[in-house]
Amino acid sequence: MTQSAKSVEGTRGIATKVEDDLLRVWLYSQKTPDDALGAIGHGELMYTLLESPLWGIWAKYLNAYNSRYPDKKATVIKVLTRKYGDDHVAEILEMAKSKDTTQDIATKLASMQLQLWLRNEKTVMDVFKILKLYRTESDFSHSPLLNPWVAYMNTIVTVNPNKMSVLLSTLETRFSERPLLQILDTAKKFPSMESAATQLKAEKIEDILREGPLLIKWMKYVEVFNKGEAPKKQESWIEPIRLEFGSIRLEGMIEKAMKDPSTATFD
Repeated sequence: MTQSAKSVEGTRGIATKVEDDLLRVWLYSQKTPDDALGAIGHGELMYTLLESPLWGIWAKYLNAYNSRYPDKKATVIKVLTRKYGDDHVAEILEMAKSKDTTQDIATKLASMQLQLWLRNEKTVMDVFKILKLYRTESDFSHSPLLNPWVAYMNTIVTVNPNKMSVLLSTLETRFSERPLLQILDTAKKFPSMESAATQLKAEKIEDILREGPLLIKWMKYVEVFNKGEAPKKQESWIEPIRLEFGSIRLEGMIEKAMKDPSTATFD
């Protein structure tokens, strides 16, 4: 209420005084930032917390609390994690990063979350479990939590590049083709992982295409697709592969496929 009142010229002074008095009462009673978050209705605000005017009041109180009680210092990300859990915090921040009004603060908090995991020496698979990604591990296409998980991989290999090969090997062993390729697609967005992820993705797709039945299924799919489309929308079965691998590498793949009895003819 105080925040909306502050936007009205005639009530701005009153609203500011009410807010200041509230913070003083909380400080005097040594209300923890966790309790203060509960007092502003954190449950109802969970997915819109960063957009709420109450976020500013709570953040202001946390700073005041830390100044008054430095031996009990709290951090935003730790308080949010205790209230919501790692997975919900990560999801809240992913949603907030997509909005202009909350993008900056959400990006900052997401970085703090990654650093918290790093300080707590969480492994990549620890964070996989923390984010409950095992619930969607056969297909990550609809999970907003894939990005923060891969962002943590990037954090680890940025600090220690030597861990890249072990990380990718673990992912290869742990995940089937679809989720692995989804992970690699996301990893390509991070500079520290782009080259290695691109290389591994190309190798995996090449392996898939070398398997005759899958290559034939792809060609048959494009054929059926084209029959249902207008002539101007006709698709080539080979063009997407060429774009992914390049012409020279594609020629080598076709040459190998032609030597394989299962793919030598495409009838």
